[in-house]
Amino acid sequence: MLNKIYELNPEIAFRLNVKSENISGKAFNSDTDILHEFSAEATEILNLVDGEKSVKDILGILLERYDIPEEVLTKDLEDFICESEKLNIIQIRK
Repeated sequence: MLNKIYELNPEIAFRLNVKSENISGKAFNSDTDILHEFSAEATEILNLVDGEKSVKDILGILLERYDIPEEVLTKDLEDFICESEKLNIIQIRK
């Protein structure tokens, strides 16, 4: 998984810098009529999902920014990527 490159799903409408108490990003899927809301951490990851960086690149950036053990951050990032892919929020770069 770490070598995969993802991009935001172009079919989803994103707002990734929302200024709200607990929400920093939103994504609306018009196919399912579901609005996804993201924490600051999730929004930060989505902002790094640009179709050019691999998951490993994103992990390296996050490891530089946060004092979190690598194994913990790796698992959390992989879990978030997997869930986001299942929800069709992100997709493997084409």
